[in-house]
Amino acid sequence: MQVLRSLSRGRSLIENPDVADATASRMRKMVLGYRGYPADGLFQGFPTDVTWRCVRLELRDFETMRYINDIGTPHRHWDNLTGGTRRVTDGAKSYERNPPVGLAHIAGVLAALRSGHVLQPMIFAEHADGSLILLEGHSRATAYIMNGQTAGQEAFVGSSPSMPSWVFY
Repeated sequence: MQVLRSLSRGRSLIENPDVADATASRMRKMVLGYRGYPADGLFQGFPTDVTWRCVRLELRDFETMRYINDIGTPHRHWDNLTGGTRRVTDGAKSYERNPPVGLAHIAGVLAALRSGHVLQPMIFAEHADGSLILLEGHSRATAYIMNGQTAGQEAFVGSSPSMPSWVFY
């Protein structure tokens, strides 16, 4: 949302896109350029035919959501936190029992939630089974579960039949 403010544009740039407006399309690409979009970083191997939608998460989304598949990465934070399940609910339980040093910042996110801060929307890829895989917002999702806020959060979800080709699927 900070990028939208820096461009002096509102959410309508993304929520009601004019795909015929080349300038607006370049701006949307700047907004989405976060974390390596469209083909680097978290978006390595990400499908190019993704359809995006804005949603409000429900309890069932939190019950089935997963962290990215970070097994091939140097840190493997999410795989280690969940004992290999990648389920965010398992990560939250594990974090509460024994917060890992590399993920200490989750405590700050949790404190922000508890003091009433509204957090930025998370970004997900939709799995073929309908569950959600976190692209961006791993710490927020963990904190939401730890704080019992498992419904009503705004999120962006990308869907594609090609999603299984994504490196972190």
